[in-house]
This record gives sequence, C-alpha cells and structure tokens, in this order.
Amino acid sequence: MNFFLEHRGELAALTAAAIWAVSSTLYGQIGKQVAPLTLNLTKGLLAIGYVMITMLLTGERFMIAPAQWWPLLISGLIGIAWGDTCFFMALNAIGARLTLLINILSPVITALMASLYLGEQLAWINYLGIALVIAGVAGVIFDRTKTSQSSQNYWQGVLWAVLSALANSIASICSRQAMLAGDLSPTMTTLVRLLAGTVGILLLILWPKSGSSRLSENSGQFLNHKMWLRLAVVAFFSTYLGINLQQAALKYTAAGIAQTVGATSPLFVLAYDWWQGEQISWRSILWALMAIGGMSLLFR
Repeated sequence: MNFFLEHRGELAALTAAAIWAVSSTLYGQIGKQVAPLTLNLTKGLLAIGYVMITMLLTGERFMIAPAQWWPLLISGLIGIAWGDTCFFMALNAIGARLTLLINILSPVITALMASLYLGEQLAWINYLGIALVIAGVAGVIFDRTKTSQSSQNYWQGVLWAVLSALANSIASICSRQAMLAGDLSPTMTTLVRLLAGTVGILLLILWPKSGSSRLSENSGQFLNHKMWLRLAVVAFFSTYLGINLQQAALKYTAAGIAQTVGATSPLFVLAYDWWQGEQISWRSILWALMAIGGMSLLFR
C-alpha cells in the first residue's frame, strides 16, 4: 500500500498512457471522417459534461485561488486548443505511430523547462531513467513504422507533431505551477483546462472569415448515431479520464517524470498487437525492455 501511495503520480501517468494508446488509434480512425478542429471541440464539450456530472455527484466545490487561474487557463489554451489540434492533424498526415514517436520530444522539453522554470532538480538516476524510456519507446516506434505518405504530407505532419509536443510540454509546466501554488483536485484543474481549451478551439474556428465553415464541413458525420457513440466513449476515456490522470500525475510527481511515464503509450500498443497475434520483432522486444528498465528507475 505504501508503494501505491508513494508512487501514485507515476501510476496515474502509466494508466493515462494505457488509455491514450487505445485512444490514439481510435482518434486516427475517427479523424479520417471528422476534421481536427471539429473533433477537438466535440470531445472537449463531451468531457466538460462528464466533469460537471462528476462534480455534481461528489459535491465538489469550484474553488481556485487567483494565483492558480492563469497557469491553468494558459495550460488549457496551449495544451488542448493548440496541442490537441496539432496532434490530430499529425495523426491524419503521418499516422499514430510516427506521431507518437515525435511526441517523445515532450518529456525532454518538459524536464528541461521544469528544471529552469520551476527549479525541479531530479536525481541522476531519474535522468538516466528518462533517457532509457525515451530511447526504448523511440526504438519501438521507429522499428515498427513504415512511411508511405507523400513528401508534402510527411513534413507537414512532422511539423504538427513537433508543435504538439512543444504545446504539451508548456501545458504540463503551467499545470504543475498551478498545483504547486496550492492544493487542487485533478477534477478541478481538468475542468478549468477543458473550458479554456474549448474557448480556444472556438477562437481558432471563428478567427478567419471563412472559419465558420470548418465547424460544419463534417457535420453530416454527426447525424450518424454510431459516430456520436464512438466519440462519446473515446472522449470519456481519453479526455475525461486521461486528463484527470495526467493532472493527478502532475500533482504527485515531478513534471519531467509525469511526462516521461505518460509517453509510454507505444509500449501498450506493442503489447496489444502481440495479443492480437501480430509478429513482434526481437528488436522491438529489446527496445521495450529498455524502456521498462528505465521506467523502473523512475519509481525509485
């Protein structure tokens, strides 16, 4: 029991990674039918509804100190409105595996920013663990990625993925700053981030004169009840549970460690593919073992 309490942040991030592993694949499928901004707005609105229902059932009050507002608002605007939209655009252009590979940059950026901006200094064994996890996860994805996109789509997708990784890092640092400023529940921070992110998405949609058409360009898909059901289920797990777990991770452990453990989604994809009977190379297995070994150092 002491282990679970001591490492609840890392365990929350690991659970979020498992959820995002499945969600990335599903979002990649849905993204072929629904535009990125439309998808991002819809899953945000659904998740806000889930959070509000949770707060009504638990009786949790909406109480946030003034010093915590701005970091959370910035985190939502950059991480959800910009970062998630870039992530969905990258998924459409280069696929889930390559997008996740490039998003391995996020833990490195987060650890550096946390050290410079928040003064979080990790032990050398934690930095070694971060390096091993990043190398292992990158190796798994690189070994299993086949690129068939055109040159233009490929480099556009890479750019969107890099911007997504940068946005996620900045959002994580802002969330961590709000957590350090006072005691906040993950549910509360999730709601503020989702509200800010949803407003940001609406601004992205409405900013150009022709932007209003973006919201309706795939509106026909939403007449399909199966599409609504899929979005509702995926939004519940990936956005509602995923962001709650991410915020819990940032509350109970250092930002760099939270982001690193949260970036292990490809390992869960690898395990799922093996369970489905797909042939897994020895290289992928060795890379995965390296990542798992690195992760064990983060739980020390």
